[in-house]
Amino acid sequence: MAFLGSVPAFLGRPLVAGPARKTAPQRVCVAPVASQKRSRPALSEVASFQQHATDTGGSEVQTALLTRRINALTEHLKVHDTDYACQRGLRMLLGQRTRLLRYVYASDKQRYFALVSQLGIRKKSVQ
Repeated sequence: MAFLGSVPAFLGRPLVAGPARKTAPQRVCVAPVASQKRSRPALSEVASFQQHATDTGGSEVQTALLTRRINALTEHLKVHDTDYACQRGLRMLLGQRTRLLRYVYASDKQRYFALVSQLGIRKKSVQ
C-alpha cells in the first residue's frame, strides 16, 4: 500500500478533523419502579367476586384478576402492536381464564353466568 504523505493511498484525500459534533440533549425517562408496575392489584378491587371475607384464590377472584391483566395488556398492544412477547403472554392469560371459566361452568352454571355478566367478557346472550 502506497502512502501519499501521511494519508493512505486508498483514501485519496487527507484526513482533516471536522467540527466537533453536537450531542443530542440527554432525555430523562421517568419509568415506574418494577415493584409498582408488577404489583398485584388490591383485593378491594375484586371484593365483589369473593365468596367470603378471606376468599383470595377462588375461581371468580382469579378470573377477575386475570380479566384485569388481560385488559391492561390489550391496551398495551393497541399502542405496541409488534410486541410479540406480550402477545404470547396475552394468549396464555386468555387460555388460563378460559380454563377457569370452563371449571366454573361445569361446577355451577348460575355462578358462571353471573360472573360473565359482571365482568362483561362474553358477547353472546345468556340463555
